[in-house]
Amino acid sequence: MFHMIIFLRGLLKRLFSSVCDVSFLVESQSSSGGNLVLFMNKVWVRLSLIFLFSMGFSANAQQHTHGQGQLLISQDGTEWHMQLILPAADSLGFEHVPETQAQKNKIESLAKKLQENAAVIEVDGRCALIKAAHSLVNQHGDELHKNHEHDNEQDHHDIEVEYQFSCKDAITQVYVKIFETMPSLNAIELQWLLENSQGMLTLTRSHPYIEW
Repeated sequence: MFHMIIFLRGLLKRLFSSVCDVSFLVESQSSSGGNLVLFMNKVWVRLSLIFLFSMGFSANAQQHTHGQGQLLISQDGTEWHMQLILPAADSLGFEHVPETQAQKNKIESLAKKLQENAAVIEVDGRCALIKAAHSLVNQHGDELHKNHEHDNEQDHHDIEVEYQFSCKDAITQVYVKIFETMPSLNAIELQWLLENSQGMLTLTRSHPYIEW
Protein backbone atom coordinates (compact mmCIF):
# COMPACT_ATOMS: atom_id res chain seq x y z
CA MET A 1 0.00 0.00 0.00
CA PHE A 2 3.00 2.31 -0.31
CA HIS A 3 1.50 4.26 -3.21
CA MET A 4 -1.62 4.97 -1.15
CA ILE A 5 0.52 6.77 1.43
CA ILE A 6 2.31 8.80 -1.23
CA PHE A 7 -0.95 9.60 -3.01
CA LEU A 8 -2.83 10.69 0.11
CA ARG A 9 0.15 12.74 1.24
CA GLY A 10 -0.06 14.63 -2.06
CA LEU A 11 -3.78 15.22 -1.58
CA LEU A 12 -3.18 16.50 1.94
CA LYS A 13 -0.49 18.85 0.65
CA ARG A 14 -2.87 20.29 -1.94
CA LEU A 15 -5.60 20.50 0.71
CA PHE A 16 -3.28 22.49 3.00
CA SER A 17 -2.51 24.79 0.08
CA SER A 18 -6.22 25.40 -0.46
CA VAL A 19 -6.80 26.09 3.24
CA CYS A 20 -3.97 28.65 3.19
CA ASP A 21 -5.56 30.25 0.14
CA VAL A 22 -8.88 30.44 1.97
CA SER A 23 -7.25 32.02 5.02
CA PHE A 24 -5.60 34.65 2.85
CA LEU A 25 -8.86 35.28 1.02
CA VAL A 26 -10.78 35.74 4.26
CA GLU A 27 -8.24 38.28 5.52
CA SER A 28 -7.87 40.25 2.29
CA GLN A 29 -11.36 39.97 0.76
CA SER A 30 -13.71 39.49 3.67
CA SER A 31 -16.30 41.66 1.96
CA SER A 32 -16.54 39.39 -1.09
CA GLY A 33 -18.26 36.01 -0.72
CA GLY A 34 -18.08 34.67 -4.28
CA ASN A 35 -14.39 33.81 -4.35
CA LEU A 36 -14.59 32.39 -0.83
CA VAL A 37 -17.33 29.99 -1.90
CA LEU A 38 -15.19 28.92 -4.85
CA PHE A 39 -12.23 28.16 -2.62
CA MET A 40 -14.38 26.34 -0.06
CA ASN A 41 -15.77 24.15 -2.82
CA LYS A 42 -12.18 23.36 -3.82
CA VAL A 43 -11.35 22.36 -0.26
CA TRP A 44 -14.49 20.20 -0.08
CA VAL A 45 -13.53 18.35 -3.27
CA ARG A 46 -10.08 17.59 -1.89
CA LEU A 47 -11.45 16.40 1.42
CA SER A 48 -13.81 14.15 -0.51
CA LEU A 49 -10.87 12.82 -2.54
CA ILE A 50 -9.03 11.87 0.62
CA PHE A 51 -12.11 10.11 1.99
CA LEU A 52 -12.84 8.29 -1.28
CA PHE A 53 -9.31 7.04 -1.83
CA SER A 54 -8.69 6.07 1.77
CA MET A 55 -11.98 4.14 1.87
CA GLY A 56 -11.20 2.53 -1.47
CA PHE A 57 -7.81 1.30 -0.36
CA SER A 58 -9.17 0.22 3.01
CA ALA A 59 -11.74 -1.95 1.26
CA ASN A 60 -9.06 -3.36 -1.01
CA ALA A 61 -6.92 -4.30 1.98
CA GLN A 62 -9.79 -6.35 3.36
CA GLN A 63 -11.02 -7.85 0.10
CA HIS A 64 -8.97 -9.68 -2.49
CA THR A 65 -10.77 -11.33 -5.37
CA HIS A 66 -9.02 -13.04 -8.24
CA GLY A 67 -10.29 -11.81 -11.59
CA GLN A 68 -11.33 -8.45 -10.17
CA GLY A 69 -9.39 -5.19 -9.87
CA GLN A 70 -10.04 -1.65 -8.74
CA LEU A 71 -9.66 1.70 -10.47
CA LEU A 72 -9.87 5.02 -8.62
CA ILE A 73 -10.01 8.25 -10.65
CA SER A 74 -9.88 11.82 -9.36
CA GLN A 75 -9.65 15.25 -10.92
CA ASP A 76 -7.93 18.26 -9.40
CA GLY A 77 -8.30 21.06 -11.93
CA THR A 78 -6.21 20.12 -14.95
CA GLU A 79 -4.57 17.19 -13.12
CA TRP A 80 -6.11 13.73 -13.25
CA HIS A 81 -4.99 10.89 -10.97
CA MET A 82 -5.67 7.23 -11.67
CA GLN A 83 -4.87 4.41 -9.26
CA LEU A 84 -5.23 0.85 -10.56
CA ILE A 85 -5.10 -2.21 -8.30
CA LEU A 86 -4.76 -5.64 -9.91
CA PRO A 87 -4.44 -9.12 -8.39
CA ALA A 88 -0.96 -10.50 -8.99
CA ALA A 89 -2.52 -13.83 -9.91
CA ASP A 90 -4.18 -12.21 -12.93
CA SER A 91 -1.27 -9.90 -13.77
CA LEU A 92 1.57 -12.40 -13.48
CA GLY A 93 0.00 -15.81 -13.10
CA PHE A 94 1.47 -16.21 -9.59
CA GLU A 95 1.45 -14.40 -6.25
CA HIS A 96 4.59 -15.71 -4.61
CA VAL A 97 8.15 -14.46 -4.85
CA PRO A 98 9.49 -15.44 -8.32
CA GLU A 99 11.23 -18.80 -8.22
CA THR A 100 12.24 -19.29 -11.85
CA GLN A 101 13.82 -17.15 -14.53
CA ALA A 102 10.56 -17.29 -16.48
CA GLN A 103 8.69 -15.76 -13.54
CA LYS A 104 11.35 -13.06 -13.15
CA ASN A 105 11.00 -12.29 -16.85
CA LYS A 106 7.23 -11.89 -16.41
CA ILE A 107 7.78 -9.33 -13.67
CA GLU A 108 10.30 -7.43 -15.78
CA SER A 109 7.98 -7.42 -18.79
CA LEU A 110 4.97 -6.24 -16.79
CA ALA A 111 7.04 -3.55 -15.04
CA LYS A 112 8.06 -2.12 -18.43
CA LYS A 113 4.47 -2.19 -19.65
CA LEU A 114 3.17 -0.34 -16.58
CA GLN A 115 5.68 2.49 -17.04
CA GLU A 116 3.50 3.80 -19.87
CA ASN A 117 -0.26 4.05 -19.84
CA ALA A 118 -0.79 3.20 -23.53
CA ALA A 119 -1.34 -0.53 -22.95
CA VAL A 120 -3.05 -0.08 -19.59
CA ILE A 121 -5.40 2.91 -19.52
CA GLU A 122 -6.27 5.07 -22.51
CA VAL A 123 -7.67 8.59 -22.07
CA ASP A 124 -9.10 10.99 -24.60
CA GLY A 125 -8.47 14.72 -24.71
CA ARG A 126 -5.17 16.58 -24.85
CA CYS A 127 -3.42 14.93 -21.93
CA ALA A 128 0.22 14.34 -21.09
CA LEU A 129 1.40 11.63 -18.73
CA ILE A 130 3.50 13.39 -16.08
CA LYS A 131 3.90 10.57 -13.58
CA ALA A 132 3.83 6.78 -13.62
CA ALA A 133 4.58 4.54 -10.63
CA HIS A 134 3.94 0.92 -9.75
CA SER A 135 4.71 -1.60 -7.03
CA LEU A 136 7.00 -3.75 -9.18
CA VAL A 137 10.63 -2.73 -8.91
CA ASN A 138 12.72 -5.11 -10.96
CA GLN A 139 12.91 -8.57 -12.45
CA HIS A 140 14.14 -10.04 -9.17
CA GLY A 141 10.84 -9.21 -7.49
CA ASP A 142 12.36 -7.16 -4.66
CA GLU A 143 9.21 -5.07 -4.22
CA LEU A 144 7.00 -8.11 -4.70
CA HIS A 145 8.91 -9.82 -1.91
CA LYS A 146 8.69 -6.80 0.39
CA ASN A 147 4.96 -6.36 -0.14
CA HIS A 148 4.40 -10.09 0.07
CA GLU A 149 5.83 -10.14 3.58
CA HIS A 150 3.20 -7.63 4.70
CA ASP A 151 0.22 -9.29 3.04
CA ASN A 152 -2.43 -11.11 5.02
CA GLU A 153 -2.32 -14.70 6.07
CA GLN A 154 -4.27 -15.82 3.01
CA ASP A 155 -1.10 -15.20 0.98
CA HIS A 156 -2.63 -12.79 -1.54
CA HIS A 157 -0.88 -10.00 -3.34
CA ASP A 158 -1.96 -7.02 -5.44
CA ILE A 159 -0.07 -4.87 -7.91
CA GLU A 160 -0.67 -1.15 -7.66
CA VAL A 161 -0.27 1.31 -10.52
CA GLU A 162 -0.55 5.09 -10.40
CA TYR A 163 -0.81 7.49 -13.33
CA GLN A 164 -1.00 11.27 -13.22
CA PHE A 165 -2.03 13.28 -16.26
CA SER A 166 -1.98 16.97 -17.05
CA CYS A 167 -4.85 17.76 -19.41
CA LYS A 168 -5.67 20.82 -21.46
CA ASP A 169 -9.17 19.43 -22.00
CA ALA A 170 -11.44 17.58 -19.63
CA ILE A 171 -11.29 13.82 -20.08
CA THR A 172 -14.60 12.46 -21.35
CA GLN A 173 -13.63 8.80 -21.72
CA VAL A 174 -11.31 6.37 -19.96
CA TYR A 175 -10.73 3.03 -21.69
CA VAL A 176 -9.12 0.19 -19.73
CA LYS A 177 -6.93 -1.71 -22.19
CA ILE A 178 -5.34 -4.03 -19.64
CA PHE A 179 -8.23 -6.44 -20.17
CA GLU A 180 -6.71 -7.26 -23.57
CA THR A 181 -3.52 -8.71 -22.08
CA MET A 182 -4.89 -10.28 -18.89
CA PRO A 183 -7.33 -13.05 -19.90
CA SER A 184 -8.30 -13.97 -16.34
CA LEU A 185 -9.19 -10.38 -15.39
CA ASN A 186 -12.97 -10.19 -15.67
CA ALA A 187 -14.01 -6.99 -13.92
CA ILE A 188 -12.68 -3.73 -12.49
CA GLU A 189 -14.61 -1.84 -9.84
CA LEU A 190 -14.36 1.82 -10.79
CA GLN A 191 -14.83 4.77 -8.44
CA TRP A 192 -14.46 8.36 -9.60
CA LEU A 193 -14.66 11.83 -8.12
CA LEU A 194 -14.48 14.68 -10.61
CA GLU A 195 -15.24 18.37 -10.33
CA ASN A 196 -18.74 17.84 -11.69
CA SER A 197 -19.35 14.11 -11.30
CA GLN A 198 -18.85 11.21 -8.93
CA GLY A 199 -19.95 7.61 -8.91
CA MET A 200 -19.19 3.93 -9.19
CA LEU A 201 -19.31 1.46 -12.07
CA THR A 202 -18.18 -2.06 -12.83
CA LEU A 203 -16.03 -2.28 -15.96
CA THR A 204 -15.95 -5.61 -17.75
CA ARG A 205 -14.25 -7.21 -20.72
CA SER A 206 -17.32 -6.45 -22.85
CA HIS A 207 -17.65 -2.89 -21.49
CA PRO A 208 -14.14 -1.72 -20.55
CA TYR A 209 -14.71 2.05 -20.59
CA ILE A 210 -16.44 4.94 -18.83
CA GLU A 211 -17.78 8.07 -20.51
CA TRP A 212 -18.83 11.34 -18.89
